[in-house]
Amino acid sequence: MTRPISRRADGEGVAVGLLLVLDGSLLSLRRLAVDCTLVPDRMRRELPPSTDLPQAAVEALWKGNVIEAIKIVRLERDVELKEAKDQVDAYLKSQPSLQHRLQAVQAQATQTLVRWLIGLLMLAAAAAYMFISGN
Repeated sequence: MTRPISRRADGEGVAVGLLLVLDGSLLSLRRLAVDCTLVPDRMRRELPPSTDLPQAAVEALWKGNVIEAIKIVRLERDVELKEAKDQVDAYLKSQPSLQHRLQAVQAQATQTLVRWLIGLLMLAAAAAYMFISGN
């Protein structure tokens, strides 16, 4: 029984992938390379994007910086913005722990923003009170 784990299209017209192979009682990974130069271009584009990202992009994601990760993917892979965003989103979907981490970072940022806004409103209210009571 074999099951594909991931695959990507190389620029040389070779599809490279990893297969999870069950040989009797052993479970092993095998690299599979298939020449796809005869595959039409429209079919090559239908291959799912690779879910592995550059290490710098993964580090940026763990710091909670999705935009920086997209920039890194664009620069290192020389792809358009939408494709880079799709690759980062696909990676995030495959990493539930990272999704929880990003949600926690976003919640903390929202909480910090609310605290600053409350502080500024209190400062503005105090200034308005001083201005009105001074007249």
